[in-house]
Amino acid sequence: MDNNWNVRVRMYRVGFGDCFLVTIAGKHILIDCGVHTQSEFKGIAEAVQAIKTATDGKLAVVVATHAHADHISGFGTEAETFQELEVGEVWMPWLEDLSDDVAKTLHTKTAALAGLLHAHLNVAGAAADPLVEGIALNALGAVGRSSTGNNAKALELLRGGFGDKQRTKYLRAGEVLQDAGGIKGLTVRVLAPSDDTKFLSRMNPPEAQLYGLDENGQPTIEELVPFAERWKADGGPLDADYQKLLNDTVAMPLQALALSVDNYLNNTSLCLLMTYKGKKLLFPGDAQWGNWQSWQNEWDDILGEIDFYKVGHHGSHNATPHEALAKMTGKSVVAMASTDTVKSFNKGKFPVPYDKLVTAVKEQVGNRYAQSDQLSNAGAPFEAEQGWCDYFV
Repeated sequence: MDNNWNVRVRMYRVGFGDCFLVTIAGKHILIDCGVHTQSEFKGIAEAVQAIKTATDGKLAVVVATHAHADHISGFGTEAETFQELEVGEVWMPWLEDLSDDVAKTLHTKTAALAGLLHAHLNVAGAAADPLVEGIALNALGAVGRSSTGNNAKALELLRGGFGDKQRTKYLRAGEVLQDAGGIKGLTVRVLAPSDDTKFLSRMNPPEAQLYGLDENGQPTIEELVPFAERWKADGGPLDADYQKLLNDTVAMPLQALALSVDNYLNNTSLCLLMTYKGKKLLFPGDAQWGNWQSWQNEWDDILGEIDFYKVGHHGSHNATPHEALAKMTGKSVVAMASTDTVKSFNKGKFPVPYDKLVTAVKEQVGNRYAQSDQLSNAGAPFEAEQGWCDYFV
């Protein structure tokens, strides 16, 4: 590829996580850098070294869309390398600003809930529900959201502006950044998160917006059952030990708690619309329904004109509203999804990526779709290497 391009979007293959490098006018914006579990740290380490080389050690902007491990853990595990880089600005959602009273209160509540999950995982002899364990590891930062966990280290580095707190900007819906990050001609609109915290608790879209329903409006996701596997029992009266286990668990419904923490953090995602020389790129992080709904009155004006869509939440069935995708009608719009079909932590209950959503995205964008765990399938207009995939606008 020659240099006759205005924007390059590079998606790194890191495993189950997001790591995107956007290059505009020779300057670089890193959007997220994380993986889901410790077993994937090698992939993120290789990506960070590649980023250092590709950018000559200079990043105009570092964006942390939200505080899930699969989006920020790399800033913790690779903190030493990141501290060697020259960083111009750091962008985070306003909900990570601990000087904001509302954000601080919400953060304290979320940390307390995450702490309950952490405690559950550390109960000696406890049989961890795979769904709870996967969500907890992600919310807690793969190794813990304690004072020593990777998320804590990452958040400290990000909030500290890589050595200068003045570099860190906490963004909220409605803000418009002109010449954003010192890149002349780049405009960034912050679409979410909203100041209105009611949107944070709106997790799943209504049926009309939800993928994963059949023609009768019923869920089609395999193994979508109301109770975890361990609660299945043969007919007949329950013995005393089983009754006690059931009662103790009902007192603290861990699956519900885990999903609540997970979805809340997704709804805190920065949703950014980048515009440069008429080209528009949409990066929604892991936005779920409340995040999308908070700017729904702008879907008509925005979505029909985008040239690039970073598929939300790794291709989850409930993170790209049906109506929103249908409005992405640009003749050359493309989509990239950073995900891992094999390592999806809750595969089987809420599989990520969800096949029906992936199929719908491909159809909407005319098969101009690339997935990070299937780079060999990325044809035109993408250019794939062993560890990343490029799209030139």
